[in-house]
Amino acid sequence: MIFFAFIISFFTGILTLNWLFKNSQKMDYPLRISLSFVFGLGICAILTFLSFILFGKFNQPAIIILTVLYLALFLYLNNNTYNRLYPKFGKIKFSSLFQIACFLIASIAIYYISIQNRYGGWDAWAIWNLKMKMLILSNQPFKDIFERIHIHAHPDYPLFLPLLNTWIYAFSKADLNQIPFITTNLLTIFCPVLLFFGLKQFIKHNIAFLAGALLILHPYYVFRGVTQYADLLLGIYLLSSFIYIFQFTGGNESKTILLAGLFLGIMTFIKNEGIVLSGLLSLFTFLFLLKLKKPSASIKSFLIGLGIGLIPTLIFKIFLAPSNPDILPILSEQGINFFKPNEFFYVISAFAKETLRKEWCYTWFVFFIMFLFGFKKYFQKENSIGILLFVSYLIMVALIYTTSTEGSLEWWIKTSLARLYFALLPSIIFYCYYCFYRE
Repeated sequence: MIFFAFIISFFTGILTLNWLFKNSQKMDYPLRISLSFVFGLGICAILTFLSFILFGKFNQPAIIILTVLYLALFLYLNNNTYNRLYPKFGKIKFSSLFQIACFLIASIAIYYISIQNRYGGWDAWAIWNLKMKMLILSNQPFKDIFERIHIHAHPDYPLFLPLLNTWIYAFSKADLNQIPFITTNLLTIFCPVLLFFGLKQFIKHNIAFLAGALLILHPYYVFRGVTQYADLLLGIYLLSSFIYIFQFTGGNESKTILLAGLFLGIMTFIKNEGIVLSGLLSLFTFLFLLKLKKPSASIKSFLIGLGIGLIPTLIFKIFLAPSNPDILPILSEQGINFFKPNEFFYVISAFAKETLRKEWCYTWFVFFIMFLFGFKKYFQKENSIGILLFVSYLIMVALIYTTSTEGSLEWWIKTSLARLYFALLPSIIFYCYYCFYRE
């Protein structure tokens, strides 16, 4: 029944995308399927959030009815475009069968690896899975989440992943430990597939496959992926946003950039880090759009998508969640004395050490070599968006680390820096291969 829930989620995504692109150029079918899956997850989490706002606690009939109404609406809106939902198969090449077989074998391996860590890492059962159980089992879930859990369980974190797992529970009634296990397994397998289909739009098919293989065969990616943290979702939404942004630069379709904004908005509902990433990438995308010959239509579409996607996060942060002492501390009360330059440089050195950790299999070193050999390509037109994002994001993270007044800096870096790198990994692979191999 868990897989049945994912099928329903997929249909919410593909019907929405099919309606949005009904008068546009055809998107590559495998990529449309992949992005529909990602989009459907966000829709279902938001519908679940809406049910909690309306009823104050878990209400299975309400979640199911809201989902059915959403599907009915978009079935009606897609009335004359159902033919676009079906693939048109051509001659299947041996290389394609080989690639499918490789991903299937890797998927089986990931499943058996994840069994060794069935309940995920400590953040899974102390934050994400704990909040899922509170949403489902508590009569006052918001009060329990925002007021009654420990500060290290981050009561202010957005609830995308717990809400998604709650939505799956509403349709499956599966064991509460099994749902996050299956969810993260599927997402760990799916992310390299999305990377492959996304890159295939821009570079040679076989090279794109190597990029996907690099991710799905990376031992530390698999380890981090199956720990049941929200960083995996963050990485998938960031990658999807990159795909839409770079696809827009190749065709200037307003609906493509609208979806880029929508994905960036929804990304803020995953984690606080998603708010920072979304803010920076939205800024650099906006500056890029300003340089177009006729920017007004594209900017309007982008801001509409971003605004719609931000609605759940704005409601959550303004009306529900407590403040976060780690981000934007109250300078008027704390003073600026807590910022210590020596700690800032300590964080920068921690970045270097993390980059060289053997668990990453020197992957970051490979990307650095690609950057050096294709240096000029990374600063051409839209390509500069990526380098600006990654550099500015790390600077922002360093400032947040060093201006926080909560806890030990050494402990915070030890427990979170690898997860930050993990969330960036799929998008950095996409970006490096896109810039280096695109002609």
